Amino acid sequence: MLDTGTWYPHCPSTLLNSANVPGGIYRVRPIKPVALAPAKPSPYRELTDEDIARDLGSADSAVARRACEQLTFRLVGTTAARAALLTLLDKPLDPFLEHAAEYAAMKTQAFSVKELQASTAPRQQARLLRILSQVATKPADLAAVYDFAATSLDAAEPALATNAATALGKAANADTRVAKVFASWLTEPVLSERRLLAFERLGTALASRPEVSKALATALTKQGPVRQVALKAIANSTGKLPDQQWRPALLGLLDTEVSPVLFEAIARVKHRSFDERLSVLAADKSRAVTLRLRSLLALSEAGSQLSPAAFDLLLELLADTGQAGPRIEASRRLAEAQLSDAQLDRFLPVLMRAGPIEQGDFLQHLKKYTPGQGKRIAAAFAQSSQLGTLRPDEVRVAFAKWPALRF
Repeated sequence: MLDTGTWYPHCPSTLLNSANVPGGIYRVRPIKPVALAPAKPSPYRELTDEDIARDLGSADSAVARRACEQLTFRLVGTTAARAALLTLLDKPLDPFLEHAAEYAAMKTQAFSVKELQASTAPRQQARLLRILSQVATKPADLAAVYDFAATSLDAAEPALATNAATALGKAANADTRVAKVFASWLTEPVLSERRLLAFERLGTALASRPEVSKALATALTKQGPVRQVALKAIANSTGKLPDQQWRPALLGLLDTEVSPVLFEAIARVKHRSFDERLSVLAADKSRAVTLRLRSLLALSEAGSQLSPAAFDLLLELLADTGQAGPRIEASRRLAEAQLSDAQLDRFLPVLMRAGPIEQGDFLQHLKKYTPGQGKRIAAAFAQSSQLGTLRPDEVRVAFAKWPALRF
């Protein structure tokens, strides 16, 4: 059997927007036919309502799962079945049976907020919260579910805390509800580990919301773990951030509490108000090299021209074969920058001695260079010992801006 892989892999145009998939040749060997024993008849049968209620309490997970399936298909809503299903939700279950039980409860709408509020078992509460947050439709029921979730964010049961954060994050007014909880927590001198985890989880998801953004600004003024969690939430957040109220605190921390997570948060915000202080840190030779590198990576203009001192530092890290992490980060920063002709002359020989990861990063940022610079870059790559390890489609896409006749 012949697997052609990429169609016409020798044609550059077919690889401009697609990956280079290698092909292969496979030999299919015949096997001697074997007479199989006739299959046994399936013991599966339709259960009565009484059978379903009985089997939901079975110690055999396969029997209980079959009962959940038939409960779902037939939409059985007897009192005995609902009671058995509620009891099942409080037991230790394997993932398959847990999913079957929760899905059965959702499809039959067997439970309401009353069962959630009456439950005293954390495991059962966690599952009921997951169910009701997806099936409740009345505003009053949803409000009750979200109120319960807000009080369960720091629950000792991990599943309950996780489901509470997930449910609360789906609320239309999630930022208002979460900010209210955060405000009450931040008045306390110390936050427990469970509250710190919930703060980071919801702060990351809702950092772009105005009310949660204010809570993060308050957390940045605190000491110790609370501040670190706020920085992590900012660093890992997505979307457009209302970061104006964070900037004074972040700028002050550059003078008092420099840390990796601080640079990650500033790199996420990427505002020019930090650039002057970051440039000073990057040029300070008394600082650790990794700290100076993080200062460069956090600058607001990732594609801007590099100062001589910054370029020297990045080139030094790129040439260092002993530190893989800083070397790759330096190569990416150099690839993003707009290098001058003089900097290209110094950069290309060092890059050609680096590995395929560093060279591949640079290939993705060639569009900003002129045809003359492109010719010098192409000549350097032609002499690279790593050229054969680079993906052909990436090389073709990188140099597609300059037709071959220009070289």
